[in-house]
Order: sequence, then C-alpha cells, then structure tokens
Amino acid sequence: MRKFLLQIFAVSTVACGVLISNPALHAEDSVAQSGSNSETESSDQNDDSGEKLCGSASTEAEAPFSVEPGAPAGFGGSAQLRAQNCNGTIQAWIKLEPEGLPAGTYTASITKKSDGSVVVLGTFDVAAANSSSDDVSDDSESESESEDTEIVYGTPDNPLPAGFNPLDVATVAISDANGNIIGRANLTDSTQVDHADFHASVKTTAGADDADAAGRLLVSAKAKRGTTRGVLQLVAGKLPKSTDVMLNLNGSDLLGATTNGRGQLKLTRTTGSSGRKPTKNQLPQGTNLFSLHTLILHDNAGHELLKAKF
Repeated sequence: MRKFLLQIFAVSTVACGVLISNPALHAEDSVAQSGSNSETESSDQNDDSGEKLCGSASTEAEAPFSVEPGAPAGFGGSAQLRAQNCNGTIQAWIKLEPEGLPAGTYTASITKKSDGSVVVLGTFDVAAANSSSDDVSDDSESESESEDTEIVYGTPDNPLPAGFNPLDVATVAISDANGNIIGRANLTDSTQVDHADFHASVKTTAGADDADAAGRLLVSAKAKRGTTRGVLQLVAGKLPKSTDVMLNLNGSDLLGATTNGRGQLKLTRTTGSSGRKPTKNQLPQGTNLFSLHTLILHDNAGHELLKAKF
C-alpha cells in the first residue's frame, strides 16, 4: 500500500502542470476552461459554497452507452470525460462517440454526482450517410442510416456550460428529439466503465463548528476491466483533543476514529475486495470513491469540524 500511496502523491504533485489534451483539437491547442479562456479564473470554478479548490483534483473515465428502451437498433458507442481542477483553474472535455444513430437532432446531458440533477450540454445533429445510386447492394446504407459521430464539449467552438463542474459528473446521456433517453454512460460505476481514474490532493476547509481545524485529503481510485483499487487518506490537526469523530462521505457516515491528545488525526484506508470482509485498514465494502463529491468530519454531537468538496 505504501508504494501505491507514493505513486498517487507523485501523480497529484505533477497534475497541475499537465494540460489535458483534447482529441478534437490540434496538438498546439489546449482545452477550453468551462467556456472561459485558459488565463481566466471565474467564480464558476468554485464549489457551491463559494470556496475555491485549494489543491488539485482530476478524473478520467470512459464507459459504454447503455441501450435504453426505444433506442434505435444498432445503437452503441461510448462517452469519455477528462477533467482537472488545479487551485480553481479548470480544464475539461467530454467526448461522445455514439454509433448507429439515425439522422436527426439529439441532446447530450449529464447527471451530477452531488445531487442527481441534470445539466444539458447541448444539442447535436446527425446527418444521413451518403448512399450511392450506382452501387446498390444488400448491405448498402439507406438514406435514414447515419455515419458514426463524434461530439466534443469543452472546446472553444463548443464550450461546456457556464458554471459547469466537470468533477461532478456521474453519467452522460443522449436523448432523442422527443426527449427520450436512448443511451446513458455511467462514469462512476467501476463495474461499467472501460477504465476510470480519480485523483485528488486538496486542503480541507474549517468546518462550521471549528474555525481552526485544518488538514489535507488524498483520494485516489483506479478501475479497469472490473478490477478496482483505491485509497483515502485524511491528515488533520487543530481538532478537539481525544475526541471521537466520524468521517462522512456524500452525506453518509462511513467510519469512526479518535483524535489524539494533541488534536491530531490520521486516517488511511484502502478499498476492499468484493466478497471479502473488510479489514481494519479498509473502507467499508461498497464504498465508491469515484462518486465522492463531499467529505465532512464531525464529532458525535454532530459538530462539523472540517470538510472538503470537489
């Protein structure tokens, strides 16, 4: 586990110096920052409390589209997300590669990890594939069939919505002209993704009931071909001394701990293996670090000591 932690720290340290390459742009171009230029930090890049992320967080994931009821025959494809928040400066793109869509107008949207709400990314058109009247065969494409399509949101010509937080993306969906969802890609479910990586190394902020508390949160998770591993580490100080505390993730109490006589706390937990009983140093079975958006540390009386949001 120590080797894994060192690898994660290395990734977190260099993350702020890496530009996320955009497959839709030339190599010399960089991805647009949520609809703003690369030198602008806007209030849109803060969390809902108005606090700017202090540290770095990044995610990369790809997942296939599910085939929902009413989807056209032959529909498939995948969605990809790459995003990075470095001290409040965001770089991100979302790429859709649907297959088998008939000609028409479609809507792309996402659901948020934090509250399940839907954000529309935009609409896109699929043109009918060209068919040749001089070469007609049984397997030739008809006028209503389309060529495979690639849509990228997060470019200068096709920016992400204002105020959009790409680290808060749970799923990407495609809807038809009637508003019916025909496919959905879940980017936070390790059993569905083709691959996924999430890394964060951020300073915590003082909670509502402890103005002095300070700490650092490290989170990393990797998933590929159904295999998942991850680690969560919280190091904090200036907490109440010798006090029982509870770690809350996404609104649910996860595990308890006790601060030492100097008001310090260090927690390091890894994800457990499916079907096995968690050990002392493992997170409870079923903990999904890919879906993490909020961490709160509170005491047994419910007093909020510190927090972190992505």
